[in-house]
Amino acid sequence: MKILEVEPLAQAIHSFVTTKHPVLFSGSGLGKRVGMPLWAEFIEHLACVCEKHGDGDSAKLIRKNAAQGDYVRAAGVYELCGEIPNGERLKELAKPFAPTWDDAKLDLLKPMFELPFGAVVTTNYDRSQHDAYARARRRSAPQLELDDSTLCQGALQTAFFIARIHGRAELPQSIVLF
Repeated sequence: MKILEVEPLAQAIHSFVTTKHPVLFSGSGLGKRVGMPLWAEFIEHLACVCEKHGDGDSAKLIRKNAAQGDYVRAAGVYELCGEIPNGERLKELAKPFAPTWDDAKLDLLKPMFELPFGAVVTTNYDRSQHDAYARARRRSAPQLELDDSTLCQGALQTAFFIARIHGRAELPQSIVLF
């Protein structure tokens, strides 16, 4: 294994990002910078929704699965909770990801979008990356979305884009939990 010194490492990274058209793959860690929940926090929100609708058993099972690190199973319990009306279930699913952010929070993401990435592929449901890109570049990025034909066109894109591959908060029925 070759260990690079700081300067050669910096040069290697610079060479890669300027010649290879790299794609940034981002998830909830990036969204956390603007106030989005991490998975554990989101799953706890879903457990609270079950409790609010009188299904303490589902809430308990969600928390049990989350404590074991099985967030997919925990999310599945939420999806199966029969006590929550469907419209309310979708509203609460998207609620943590629907706010707008002040400029100071978006500025925390700006440095990511000042780097020469060719695209961003994200599992996040919110729009913070779109808004931060617009602040950094003074233009909006094309959006590729899971729930319409734009995502299928990603392989043909030559210009920068942001692809949300797990759905979007603006259309809660598009959100993929597992």
